[in-house]
Amino acid sequence: MFYQLPETHPEPTFDFKLATILVIKLINTIYSPSFKRLITKPFTVKLEFQCDNIKPLEAKAKETLHRDLKNHLSDATEEQKRAYIEFLTNKVDCKLTKKESKGQLTELSPSERELITKWVYFSARFNNPHVLGEHQQAQFALHCLLNDVSDFLSIKYGLNHGLVNEKIDQALIIFLKNKPESFWTNAFLSDLFIIDNIALFNGNIMHIAVDVDRLSTRTCELNDIDYLRKQYAHCDIYCVA
Repeated sequence: MFYQLPETHPEPTFDFKLATILVIKLINTIYSPSFKRLITKPFTVKLEFQCDNIKPLEAKAKETLHRDLKNHLSDATEEQKRAYIEFLTNKVDCKLTKKESKGQLTELSPSERELITKWVYFSARFNNPHVLGEHQQAQFALHCLLNDVSDFLSIKYGLNHGLVNEKIDQALIIFLKNKPESFWTNAFLSDLFIIDNIALFNGNIMHIAVDVDRLSTRTCELNDIDYLRKQYAHCDIYCVA
């Protein structure tokens, strides 16, 4: 006899409705006629960050997004992704009006990016294939696409409005003004603009350790600078809190 796994209904511990609205607006953006223009036009950059290294940084962000879209955009159709979102909102009994489901996003603040991350993690808990049924492929495709485009829009936001505080902004200025172009062409931009920035937004880090030859970071909760210098001898240490 075939045994069907029990269905579970985890309760969200965040503003699920607001997160879902952001997810839907991201999908609206991705499938809008203006999306290509959004991801190809020059970034708006705040005055303090403006320098020659913005060009390789911007090129890296666009190149990464282009590669990710090529890999994930066609994994499921727009209709399948929207059907999965509706499936999940029904499971959580979240009601949205037509007005709430309209609109697009051109940037993502740290708080908005974190909400989307929580939505993806929460959504992934519905991983029972007997519960997901026809939505399995759409779930995977949507999660990948949300992460890809959210990272890009978060980088855009950070360059336009600054990061979480002045100290991490100053670290970014040092990188932009003093590092060679290769620091950006080989960069892991999400380290600084998403992972570190959101951790700092939540008050979870004191320092970042940064590779000397490319943007690749480790977040550090400790305030023992001597220990950090020994632990990350191949890195530069910056206080960001």
